[in-house]
This record gives sequence, C-alpha cells and structure tokens, in this order.
Amino acid sequence: MKQPPTHRGPGRLTRWLAAVALCPVAVSLTGCPSSPARSDVLIHVGLEYADQEDGLTRPVIGVVLQVMAHGPGVLAGEKEVTTGTTDASGGFSATLPAQEPDLRYSVRVKLVNDSAECCSGWVVPGMRYPDLTVITLGMDQADGIATEKKASAGQVEFAHTFTGDTASAFNILDVVRNMATFVRRHEQDVSDDKIGRARIGIDKKTWFDPVAYTVDFVPRTRWRDRAIRHEYGHYVQAQIGSLAWIASTHTGCTPKALHSFGGFGNGPGFTDIATARKMHAWLEGFADWLGDAAYADNPDLYSHDSSFGSLEQASCAESGPWPEGDRFENHVAAFLWDMTDPYSAAEPDDVDGGAQQISSIITAVDTDLDRHKWPEVFEFSVLYLSAGSRYPAKDSVANAMRNKISTIVLN
Repeated sequence: MKQPPTHRGPGRLTRWLAAVALCPVAVSLTGCPSSPARSDVLIHVGLEYADQEDGLTRPVIGVVLQVMAHGPGVLAGEKEVTTGTTDASGGFSATLPAQEPDLRYSVRVKLVNDSAECCSGWVVPGMRYPDLTVITLGMDQADGIATEKKASAGQVEFAHTFTGDTASAFNILDVVRNMATFVRRHEQDVSDDKIGRARIGIDKKTWFDPVAYTVDFVPRTRWRDRAIRHEYGHYVQAQIGSLAWIASTHTGCTPKALHSFGGFGNGPGFTDIATARKMHAWLEGFADWLGDAAYADNPDLYSHDSSFGSLEQASCAESGPWPEGDRFENHVAAFLWDMTDPYSAAEPDDVDGGAQQISSIITAVDTDLDRHKWPEVFEFSVLYLSAGSRYPAKDSVANAMRNKISTIVLN
C-alpha cells in the first residue's frame, strides 16, 4: 500500500522569495542586509550679526530658532526636530536622539525674543523671504537656498553672520530686550507684566504708531540706540499708562507741528493749543527720560551711544518766564531726571532719588495715570504727592518742579 506524501513545508527557494518580499531595500542572495543603525546627532549653532556702525560682530541673543531635518521618509520633505533660544553668546546646542543616518539638517531663526518681534516668518541663513520684506525690516539680500548639512562623526555645526537689514533688526531686538529688562525690574508687580512683546515694523517715519500698535523705524534709525529707546518708551507709556495720541514734529522745545488724532485713542481731540502743548511735553518728555534712565543704568548694554543726552541742564531758550516749563519736552524730561539721577550735587536743590525713585515713577504712571485721560506733568506731580506713603522722597518732586518746570512749588 502506497504511503501518502509527507508535507515538507515550503522549499528553500520559496522561503528566500518570501524573505525578499519583506526586505525594505535591495537584497543579495545572502538575504536582507542589516538596516543602517540610528544614532544620536549633536547640533551646534552659533549666530552673530555684523554691526555696520562700528564694524564689529555681535551675538544674536535670546532669539527663537528651529532645527529642521530633510531627507527620505520625511513627510513634505522636512520636519522640525527641535527648537529653542540662543544663549548670551549667540549659541544653541541640542542632542537629537536616534536619528536616521541619511538625514540632512538646516536652521531657521525667528526675529523674536521675549520682548519684541519684528517678523512674521523664519529667517533661513542664506535665503531671502520676499514676503517678509513688505511689512517687516527685510531679510539678507543673499540669493541661494538654505544650507542643509549631514552629520559628520555624530555632529552638525552651523555658524552664520547676518548682515544688512536683518542685522539692523537684531540690533533693535537687543536694545528693546535690554530696555524691557530695565522696565520690568522697576515694575512693582512683576507678575503683572503689562509691557508684553512689542511689534517692530517699518514706515516712512520713525515713531510709535498708536493705531497699528507698532514701533516703526526708517533705515537710518535702526542703528540709533537712543532713538530706539525713545520710541520704545512710547510703547511702554501706552502699555502701562495713558498715551496722548498727538503726532508731532518735535525738537525738545517748541514743536514744529502738532497733529491731533481726533476721535482715535483714549483722549479727546484738542482745540486748546496750550493744553495740547502740556500733554505733548509729557508724552515726549517721559519717553526721553525713560530711555536715558535705562542707558544710565548700564551704558555697556548699548553699542551706539557715545554718551547719553544728559538731561541735567536741559532747557529751552524760548521757554520764557515761568511758569511755562510744563509746555516743553526738555523740561519735563529734565524734571523726571532730577527726581532719579545719581548726581545730587549738580544742582543745589537736587535730591538723589536713584533706582527707588525710578520704580516709583513707573508705578505712578502704571497706577495713578493709567486711565482714560491724557496726562501732563502737573497732574503727575499732584497725584504723586497725594498718594500717601506709597512713594518715597516726595521732596524731590518739589525740587525738580522748582528746577525745571515752575516757580510754583507743590506741597
């Protein structure tokens, strides 16, 4: 009797063909090759910008960057693998775990730090983004594509020096970040950060635009640190207090022109030019003082001020007989300077208010002048003096008034 055939399973050829079908890549007769091993990749980034004023290079500090991976198997051709901010030297490092061996990497930088932003997109070293130049400061002029690099010995190094418009944008970010740190240090309630992040833009003039709520700069002022601090001072005014929406061509003394915004803003349109002058003097004088106070606090933070415009002896030849100092920007700035400067021997009636008095002024603007009314220097003084024990060294107000504003001394 014939035995039934024994089932021996698939033959050797059948088994090899099945193995081939499971291999993700080309195979040899010996079977599937081993998959390339994944490995960690260390990313190093170093960014700086060229200072066109003094020829030096400066680190790009505290800005947001993004590391991208490119290569086979990456959906849409690229993916974000890590993000972070640059340190005080303009550097950033990160370890990317278990990366595919054939990936390439690139870096994007955003013109954003904790205090200001001036672009709506990313800057890729070596690439120009035309869509960003219309409403922002503009990118480097270099043509080409983003640099993509493969890891070598488990590392990828990126170093780039920004130039042109992008470099000037980084200068603005630096100035605003340093001044914002100064203001936040003097805020009484640091948990209530009212100043937030300022929006930087370009315009046909350098000013704080109270409608678009942007701090705008023309090319020649993007490297003028004092001008940047002044305009950012208006932004701070608008954030913590009441900002008089009076556009002007101002010189520190009699303005060449005043322009009311009428129904816009948090105050009325003006018809009384004398009252408008007082409001305008406080508007501009406060921004002058805040910018110079920030500089005096740490001059080393600002690269383009050979000296700050000392407000100690600021005056206007056309101020005439007292009491008219409240109508002049220089006098209001000097009044605030007298309350806070460290040079108490410079004038007989000076009182050294110092850093504590800076905090008091910022707090007074934040709490007592933060309302729907356009302020002026006498109103500030009355509120400051009537605030009980909230503010120290009140005699500095009377002395500063006597020195810079009026022979009328408030008690």
